[in-house]
Amino acid sequence: VFEDTNQPYTSIEVMQATPQGEDTYELAYIHPLKEHLLRPFSTIEYHIEVRLENNQTYTSLNERFEYIDNRFEWQSRAEGPFEVYWYEGDTVFAQSVLDVAQEGLQHLQGLLRLPQPGLIKIYAYPDSQTMQAALRPSSEGWIAGHADPDLGVILVTLPPGPEQRLMIEQRIPHEIAHVALYQMTRQGYENLPIWLNEGVASLAELYQNSDYYIILEDAKERDSLLPMSSLCQNFPRDVSSALLSYAQAASFTQYLHDTYGVSGLQKLVDTYANGYDCERGAKVALGAGLS
Repeated sequence: VFEDTNQPYTSIEVMQATPQGEDTYELAYIHPLKEHLLRPFSTIEYHIEVRLENNQTYTSLNERFEYIDNRFEWQSRAEGPFEVYWYEGDTVFAQSVLDVAQEGLQHLQGLLRLPQPGLIKIYAYPDSQTMQAALRPSSEGWIAGHADPDLGVILVTLPPGPEQRLMIEQRIPHEIAHVALYQMTRQGYENLPIWLNEGVASLAELYQNSDYYIILEDAKERDSLLPMSSLCQNFPRDVSSALLSYAQAASFTQYLHDTYGVSGLQKLVDTYANGYDCERGAKVALGAGLS
């Protein structure tokens, strides 16, 4: 019987008992991740229930382990609320990630009235294929960063090369914003519209995606901008529509921040976190419906 300690789902599976000698058995279970994903770097708690032929039952004590990506020998470096883990690169690379994390947090605190965050762990991968292998098998191939906000865990692709610093300044603050929003809203986090969650994360970036302006101008010329109401629950999975969704979320959230300021954006986040739906939340917080 096992579960991710931060998730409500409990798995009950049958173990294989192999005789090892008189009155001795080895119990084993191999979990197929395709049926039920275990999130990387989560804490798994488990116990074993045994029923004998005479119907006597025994239950073990609860045990737990950290489900880490143990394909690699991780190095670590910490500063403030951040711990960075990496296995390719030197300490100069790790320190640059920490420096950007601190700067990104300060920038984010200028957008919203955030509490001081708890521990945030950053795992840096040198290529997207290796990172995505640790995530859900069906995850989109273009994803370069991922956050599990309730775990305070970030996975991010930061390949070496001349563009690495720009990627750090874009991807690290973006994922930190998701964790910080969760730590601010807690149970209300799931009620935040995707456009607002991703919009705030985009505004947190120290180096913002320069393609967004081009994408928006092209969509405007072709009259193919997406209704913001269609971006409340999820973003499209295909690359071009997903990029347009991110561009619109960033632009719209920037407009709201410019128009209503920090207090307006904060009120909007709080209102959605308190359970208002996508259209009504904007009306209550800002006096104008989302449309």
